[in-house]
This record gives sequence, structure tokens and C-alpha cells, in this order.
Amino acid sequence: MNCLFSGGRWMVHECLYAFVLLSLSLSLFTSFFSLCVCVCLHVSEIVGSFPPVVMLSDAEFSHRLDVALAQMPKIFQHAIPFSDRMLELGGSLLDTTVRFGSSMNRASSLSPAVELRDPQKEQEAQATEEMLREIAKAESESRVEGLQRWLERAAEGRRMGEQCLSVFNDLSSCLDSMCDVTAAVQEQSNLLSSNASALMVRKTKLEMVQEELERMIKHFTRIEVLTREAENPALSANSTRYPSMLQEMEEEMQFLSRNQNFLSSKVYATRLALAQQRAFQCLKDAIVESVRSAQNVTVGSDVYRDAFYRRQRGSSNDAANTEDPALKTTTILPLPGVDGSSDAQKAVSDALRRINAIFCEKLSEKASLRRMLEAIGGDGESKDEVNDNEIFDAYRESRVLVVGPLLQNWLEAWCSVDATAKPMPKLVNYLNSLMKIALASEKEVFDEIWLREEFSARVFQQLVAGLSNEVYHVFRSQLLQVDELEELARTIEEIQWENTRQDNVAELSELLTKLIQDTQERLIFRTSVFLRQSIMRGGPTKAMLREFQSDGVKSDDSYIPALSNCVALLRILYPSLEFSVFSVFAEEAIHCALTQMQELARLMSQQRGENTAIKGFMCQLCHLIHLREELSRIDENITVVEKRIDLSKIAQRRVEIVQSSRESKKDVETEIKVCCERLVQMLFSVVSAPLSGVARKKTDEIRDAVSALEQNWTTQKELIRLFIPNATTREVLLRPVRARIDELLRETDSIQQQQQQQQQQPEQRNEGGTKTVVSAPASVPTAGNSIAPGQGEDGGTAELLQQETERQTTMPEKTIPSLRGDLDLV
Repeated sequence: MNCLFSGGRWMVHECLYAFVLLSLSLSLFTSFFSLCVCVCLHVSEIVGSFPPVVMLSDAEFSHRLDVALAQMPKIFQHAIPFSDRMLELGGSLLDTTVRFGSSMNRASSLSPAVELRDPQKEQEAQATEEMLREIAKAESESRVEGLQRWLERAAEGRRMGEQCLSVFNDLSSCLDSMCDVTAAVQEQSNLLSSNASALMVRKTKLEMVQEELERMIKHFTRIEVLTREAENPALSANSTRYPSMLQEMEEEMQFLSRNQNFLSSKVYATRLALAQQRAFQCLKDAIVESVRSAQNVTVGSDVYRDAFYRRQRGSSNDAANTEDPALKTTTILPLPGVDGSSDAQKAVSDALRRINAIFCEKLSEKASLRRMLEAIGGDGESKDEVNDNEIFDAYRESRVLVVGPLLQNWLEAWCSVDATAKPMPKLVNYLNSLMKIALASEKEVFDEIWLREEFSARVFQQLVAGLSNEVYHVFRSQLLQVDELEELARTIEEIQWENTRQDNVAELSELLTKLIQDTQERLIFRTSVFLRQSIMRGGPTKAMLREFQSDGVKSDDSYIPALSNCVALLRILYPSLEFSVFSVFAEEAIHCALTQMQELARLMSQQRGENTAIKGFMCQLCHLIHLREELSRIDENITVVEKRIDLSKIAQRRVEIVQSSRESKKDVETEIKVCCERLVQMLFSVVSAPLSGVARKKTDEIRDAVSALEQNWTTQKELIRLFIPNATTREVLLRPVRARIDELLRETDSIQQQQQQQQQQPEQRNEGGTKTVVSAPASVPTAGNSIAPGQGEDGGTAELLQQETERQTTMPEKTIPSLRGDLDLV
């Protein structure tokens, strides 16, 4: 700054020096001009001293000239006496003539070189010639009258002309000097003008610099003033000075951001930023205080207290309630969702509107504070120094403290009124309706309090989360009281439906997702309990075994509890859980059900009575087919992958991870196939038992055995109808049995024909009989040790296995592939 002022003083000195030079040049020009004027006046005086010249016309001049010349011939009719004049002058004309003539002759005879060698003679000749001229001139002047006077006047005129010429030359010299001076003065003037213009420009720049310096000094001074004001403990956002102070701080911050090249910009920017933070903190504290004040006023109002649902107190306080009307507890506010009435929802909306009106009215008293906060970020730029999260957190907490208890009270009241008639799906519906009303009301309040639209995107989702936590705790407490899997599944279905509705509020999706997760968690827990208590322990009872032995499987309700519970569990879990989680429980349930079915077949085979083993396998097959039908409704494969650590090679310092997978549908199909194979084998053994040892029987015995076989076949068909009601399934099961029986009957018929031939030829009967016995086909059953199964004794399973072994030795191998192929159809 000192350099700038010293430069200004130097420029002022330059200006003064230029003005002095200009004044000196002007004074010099003035002196020269006065000199020129004096010269001109002197010339005019000289010219004025000449006699006036009368201008003659040509005719008059010619006339006067003729008159003057007319006397000339008379005057000069006699020769001029040069000799006399010469004598008078001190010489003779003859000498002069002789010398002149001789000199001329010699001059003509000599060469130019000689003439150059005699310059004295030439000078004498010239002197003589001049003398003669003088004589002639003097004679002429003396003879012509007035010529002498005229010559005098001409000489005088010539003298005066020479004098005028001298004056004119002097004047010309003066004029030339004057022109030179004028050019120099003009050049100096132009130079001075350019210097003056440059000086004026520099002066203007200096003035601008001075103004800019003053303006910047004013900015820095105002920053210091603002800093002191911000540090004042008595600073209040409600003062009239506060808005203008914020505006000035913003302007000064912009000034510093535009002029970052100043040495003190960073220091002042830091100080101003701290001052802004203090000012903004004061504003935030004032807004937070206004929000909390509005919260306290709203919570303490009669409208807010009357909005709560009050349950009737105990009978011990009935007398006090009747005496004091103010303590009577009634349902002042209708609850939404009760009896499907829209008036209840309208009543809730009206109650929230009255409560919000009190809140907004109290906040409107400090609306200017919020407008200042919104104006700070009006240009859309990020304002890190504002950090208004504290304000919006206070607003969110206030709204949650005002509306949250109301929602929680209404939900608890809804659940407490006839809780048995309020299942969880209805609670979800009511909760969703209540949250929609509350959020619509909150949007109205937020739009009335805050004018900036981007504030809603920042705050509203957090506000929804706060209100959702209030109702979530009520839902959670009610959810933990539910043990029924069906109700939990319906609850999940209801929440999913509410989440996918078109009129659903987008902000509620997070709450509904959380409700679904908690309900699924509860469902998983209750499913694990259900698996242990109802499926793993759901084996057949003695009453069920007796019923299966006597009546078979009459309906779907006749299945063992393990299968019924497994099917019910699959129907409940499949739409309610993710398939990965569902697969784990489904596989465990199916595995337990298969184990119980195997136990069912084992227990039924141990019962006393006829065909207990066959009935056991039929009952198991009936249960398996029912399970397969239920699994067919599930589109995907139920696969569970198990990973375990193999410690068998730990001595070799190797630990391997072994992975195995199980597919429940394949397990069921395998069980069905095995059961069908055993059932077919046992049916064939039971039906074909009368034909055991047919080769050693007589014709009448064979005929009775065939009749018994047909009777057994009819009995087994009726028996299988009790357990397997589907005709197609029965046909698939009985087809391989019937095919093998027909083959056995054909072989029996061939044996009868052989016996008849033996009777017709008595001579060869012994030999033919021996040959017949020896050459009997391998497929003909031998009576041997075969015992008819199902005699009511324990250990019937061992007898059946023995018969199956005998049948395998007598049964043609060509019937086995057809048997397996038919079983695949079951």
C-alpha cells in the first residue's frame, strides 16, 4: 500500500513538471510571436517611407518613353571625347588605344598558354575598359537632362530595395525560425498532451486503486465487526440484527472466496467461518428450542390427552369413578379397522389434524427462523457449515414423541379389546391403515412447516422409521404370543399382500419388510418346535393300527399324525419362507415322515391277524403316494447340501470337507419303488400259496388249489381297495402280480395235462411220474417247506421273506423286467 502511495506522489510530480514545461513553451512561443509582429511593423514603416508610385497605363508610358527618347539622337550626335576625359583622368587616349590595340593583337597572336602566363596585362585591359565605360557613362549622364536625378533616385531605390531585401531576408529567417519553433512547440505540445493523457489515465487508475483499496479495507473491517458480533454471548437469532448479519457474513465469505490471492484471505476466512458457525449454531439452537416448545405445548394440550384410548379400571375403583366424572374412562376415539367402518379412520384423521394444528400454530410463531435456515442454502449448494442434521433430528424426535405414543396406544387398545377375535392378519391390516393415515398427516405437517422440497427427501424417511418403531414394538409383542403356524403363515401372506398393493405408501415398505422378517423368524422357531413335537413324535398309535388293520385308510384324516403334520407344514411353509429355508425344514419333515411310515409298516406287520405284513406295506404305500401328491405341488427340487469335516485322516495331518446332498422327492420315489416291489412280491406269495408243491399234488388237489388261488386273488384285490382308493394305482400294482399268476396257472395246467396222460397209460405211470418229477420245469413251485403266510403268528415277516426266496427260485426271470417297469408307473 505504501508503494502505491509513493507511486502516486511520483506521478503527481511528473504532472507538475510537464505543466511547467508546457508553460515555458507557451511563453517562448509568445515572445517569438511578439518579435515577429515587431519585424512586420518595421517593414511596414520602411515601405511606407517610399514615395507613392503612380501606376501608368501602357499608352501613357509609351508616350513618355517616346518623348524622352526623341532627344537622344540630338544629344548624342557628337562623339564622346574620350581623349579629353582620359587626359583629365591622367592619361592619353592614344596610349590607351595603342596599348589596348597592341594588347589585342598580341592577345590574338599568342596562344592560350601565353595568355595564362600574363595576367597583369589582362587586368590592365580590363581596367582600361572599365575606365572607358565610366567615361561613357559620365558623359551620358551629363548630356541627358534629369538622368542624374533619376539615377540618384534609382540608386536610392536600389539602396532601399537592398535594405528591404535585407529586411525581407531577416523576416524570412525569422519566419523560418518561427516555423521551426512552431513545429517544435507543436511536437512538444503533442508530447505533453500524450503525457497528460497518460497521466490522466494513471491518475484515474490510481483513483480506482484507491477506491478498491478502500472497499477492500471496508470488507476486512466489516469481517472484524461481524466476528465480534458473533462472539457476543448475547447474540440471539430472534433479534432484528441477526438476519442482516447472516446476509453480511454470506457476502463477505463470497468476497474472500473471490479474492483468495490476498495474504490475509485464509486468516480472515477462518475467522469468518468460525463466526458463521457460531451464528448458525445460535440459529439451530433457536429452531430446536421452538420445535421442543411446540412439542411440549402439544403434549400438554387437552386435545392430545383426550385422543388416548382409556381402558376401564378395576372394580375397586368403580365407586371413585362414579363420583368423579373426570376419571371415567371410555373409548373417546373410534379405532380404525373396527367393523370395517370408514368413520373410524375419519375420526383418527380428525384427531391427528387437531393435534397437528396445535403443533403448527406454535411453530408458526418462529417461522422466520426456519425461513432463514432455508434461505442459507437457497442456491442449492451444499452447506457443510450449516450442518442442519441436528435441527431435523430434533424435529423427527418431536414428531415421534407426539404421534408415536398415540399410534402405540391405539394399537394396544385394538389388541386388548376382544383379543381372541383379533388375529394377527387383522392386526397387520389395521396397522397398515393406521400408518397410512399417520404418514399422510405427517406429510401435511411437514409441507406446512418446511418450504424446501429437498428437506422432505432427507427427513421424511427417517421420520417414517421412527413412527414405524413405535408400532413395531406393539406388533412384536403380539407376535411373540402367537404359536399357531397357520396364523403366522396368514400373517406373512397378509403383509406381503399389503406390501404389493398399488395404493400402498412407498415409505412403509421398509416397515412391512421388517414385519415379514420377524414373522418368518417366529414361524421358523415354531416350525422347529413343531417338527420335534408333532412330526418326530407323530408315530401311529395302537388305535390307529387297529383301525388300519380293520378298515384301512378311509380318508385324508386317517393318515398318521407325522404325515398329516408334514403335509400341513409343507403347505404352510412353501408360500411363507424363502425356498432355501423351506428346503431345510421340508427335507427334515419328509425324512421324519418317511421314518414314521417305515415304523408304521413294521408295527402293522407285528400285529395279530391275517395279512398284517401286506396291510402294513399297503398302508405305507398309501401314505407314500399321498406324500408324493403333496410334493408334486412344489415346482422345485427339495435339495439339502450337507458339509461336514472328515477327521479320519487327521493322523496324517489332513482334514477334508465332505459334501453330500439329499433330494427329498427322489427319496420318496425310492421308498415308493421299494415298497411296491415288496408289496408285489408279498401279494404274489400270498395269492400263489395254494399252488405250492403243485407237482406232487393230484388233479383234484390242483383244482382245489386253483380255486383257493382265485379266492386269494379276490381277497387281496378287496384288501388293496381299502388302502389304495385310486383304481389306476391298483391296476398298476396288480398287473405284474396277475401276469405272474397267469404264468403259474399255465404251468399248473401243463402239469395237469401230464398227470392225465399218466393216468391213461398205467404201464408207464411210474416211469412217467418219475420223469415228470425229475423233468419238472424250474418255474414250477415245490411244496417243500413253503408255509402260507399270515397265520396270526409273530414273525410273519420271516415267513414272507422265506416265501419270497422260494418264489425267486421258481419264478421265470423273464417276468422280473416287466415287474419293475410297471412299478415305475405307480
